[in-house]
Amino acid sequence: MDELSAEMFARPSVKVVGFEENQVLIEAACQEIFGRKFAPEEIAELIAAPDEAEVEISVHDEDLLELHLGYKWFNGTHDYIFYREGDTRVVEFEEIQVAEVAPSALEVRLFAKQVRAFRQFGLNEIRLWAKGHGGDPYWRGYYVWARYGFRMFIRGTEVVGTPYEGVEDTLELFERFEDSGAADWWRENGSERVAVFYLEENSDCCLALDSYLEQKGVNVHG
Repeated sequence: MDELSAEMFARPSVKVVGFEENQVLIEAACQEIFGRKFAPEEIAELIAAPDEAEVEISVHDEDLLELHLGYKWFNGTHDYIFYREGDTRVVEFEEIQVAEVAPSALEVRLFAKQVRAFRQFGLNEIRLWAKGHGGDPYWRGYYVWARYGFRMFIRGTEVVGTPYEGVEDTLELFERFEDSGAADWWRENGSERVAVFYLEENSDCCLALDSYLEQKGVNVHG
């Protein structure tokens, strides 16, 4: 367990900017998406912002809430869009790039904290475009997010001639072939695609994340 990473979330002091300037529109967006208004500190809690982070709110209409999370160990900001599709509350976010000097396990620890926060605030799904492919020197989201429990559908042609024929998505790939090198195969042969994470507490996605955290010895409950 990385004690430094754990301390980042113990009693966070977070700067929230853009709320007073757009309070009416922000409250309307929160009402539309979540069914109630949010105070600034709740918006920081929504994305589990760590200590000394800055959250900038950018709202252009009453249907979308946009948040930009700046942090000393990020390259750029981590951007989020919240909206509703019927009864489904969705958050989309962009790939995150952490600095080389960032504490170990920061990325997965932040994500696990966010999963809990998203669920507590009534969200149902996380969606993203997982970038990269085997051998990509920069983007590796297709592999990392799959290991964190995101469901990514696999085309039949991608597994023809492999031990994994008939597998339909990454969750099935890692669960059925856990001991056969499936993760290494996906790291070498996977590619970018849509990724979805279902936030119900006992969903396959959440169970896969819990298993990954246990394997890596990462405790996010402290």
